[in-house]
Amino acid sequence: MDVAASLAQHLQALAEDPYRDYPDGDRSGRGEQLAAPLKKLSAELAAAVPSLLAVSIVLGRLNMEVTVSAAAHPADTSAVLASLAVPLSGAAPADLLMVRAAEPGAFLLLADDLTARLGPHSPAVELDNHLSMPPVLTPESLAASLADLREVNQGLGVLVEQGLPPEAARAELQRRARDLGTTLGGAGRVLLASLAPPPEGC
Repeated sequence: MDVAASLAQHLQALAEDPYRDYPDGDRSGRGEQLAAPLKKLSAELAAAVPSLLAVSIVLGRLNMEVTVSAAAHPADTSAVLASLAVPLSGAAPADLLMVRAAEPGAFLLLADDLTARLGPHSPAVELDNHLSMPPVLTPESLAASLADLREVNQGLGVLVEQGLPPEAARAELQRRARDLGTTLGGAGRVLLASLAPPPEGC
């Protein structure tokens, strides 16, 4: 298996829009649409890098890291001896695919192959700059976190349309989440619900 080629294909798919909206319906179902290819990528990376510890996706605009797979507990930071951070696109360099491993130099060859495949105009990959475990993964957390992105992104869009700069919009959504005692996705859903027209007859 050419894991660099496979990784490049997955990156192209993710770069199209990791914040994309999904059709109305079950939230976990929407999340699973993005979770499935990420889980497949994790399996391919695990086969190529035996010491692989975790795969995650960092969405910089939402200040969120979502764990796709993890073979160690987040508290076991000392286990991480290698990491590779790959920007999803040049347009959003803070959005990253992050992989971590327990063996020093585990991603050296992959980084070289991927750099050559992506070309000189692609954002540079980062080696060994993220030597800590990502957030804890539960069976429900991946699909739920990915599904939350729709509500977060739409909530941010509403606040920007109301005149807030993007950074201020994110800070405002975070404030609302703290006040409500919920997640960013929960705050986004409350905001969106407040804009919905009242039912007919009210």
